[in-house]
Parts: sequence; C-alpha cells; structure tokens
Amino acid sequence: MNYFPDSAYEERATKIRVNGPPAMAYVPIQKFTDLYRAEEGFRAGTMFKELDLPFKGGRKK
Repeated sequence: MNYFPDSAYEERATKIRVNGPPAMAYVPIQKFTDLYRAEEGFRAGTMFKELDLPFKGGRKK
C-alpha cells in the first residue's frame, strides 16, 4: 500500500521551501555504568539498566 504516491509528494515538495535542517536532535552522552550482561540486555532491549523502564501506556478507552 503506497500512502504517498510520488506525484502527491512532488506536488507538496514544490510548495514547501525550507532553509536549514528539518529537525535538530539533542542526545546526551550515555554513561557506561550499571550495565546489563549481554543476555539480560538483549531481553530488555537495552544494555543500560536506567533505560529499562516499565511500559505505562496502553489503549485508552
């Protein structure tokens, strides 16, 4: 399924002129302390224990 056909994208792209980058990201340096072992990190999806947070979101009814 193609949500953005080329013709529609090209039409919008010609209307928008941007000077500069589209976004700026700030990523702080992660300190390598309190790390998971490789197997635990693989299961958790991160090697940093402080980034392994519980998922508190969900479907709102």
